[in-house]
Amino acid sequence: MPIDAKFPSGLYDNYLASIQQSDERSVKKSIDDIRRHVIKDAIDIKEKYVQTGITIDLGVMYIPSESLMQLIDSIDNLREQIFRDSRVLIMGPNSLAAYLISVHMGFRTLALNERAGEIMEEFGKLKKEFEKFSSSTDDLLKKADAMLKSVNEHATRERQMGKAIKNMDQLDS
Repeated sequence: MPIDAKFPSGLYDNYLASIQQSDERSVKKSIDDIRRHVIKDAIDIKEKYVQTGITIDLGVMYIPSESLMQLIDSIDNLREQIFRDSRVLIMGPNSLAAYLISVHMGFRTLALNERAGEIMEEFGKLKKEFEKFSSSTDDLLKKADAMLKSVNEHATRERQMGKAIKNMDQLDS
């Protein structure tokens, strides 16, 4: 995400001096100068830093002074115009911190969603394997029951043969 810090301190100092002198014409000129400068800076950020396919399609102009941010906010629709025309967000210290936190959380959410998809895919594989295992367990139980039945039949046959041999032995005596 392209971020560039701008601080037209000389223009802001002129504005503050005009306010102190109560020179309305000079105040208006200072505001117009700041407006032009901020628009030019936004265009500069867009041209230098916003690269299709490499960066996201918007940039951030960081103004490191909340008082200058308040002045920029008071200039008719300046932030909206710059965002609409240049796709540049103007942010001060407080708003940039909040924005970066929300972007970070967005990326974390995206990463978790990607991981959730992977987890669900693996869970699906595990579920199929468990169903196969359960089915094979049922088959194994059937085979074990058949084997036990067969062993019992052999044991019964052995006992019957043992009785017959015993009976034959008694006939000799």
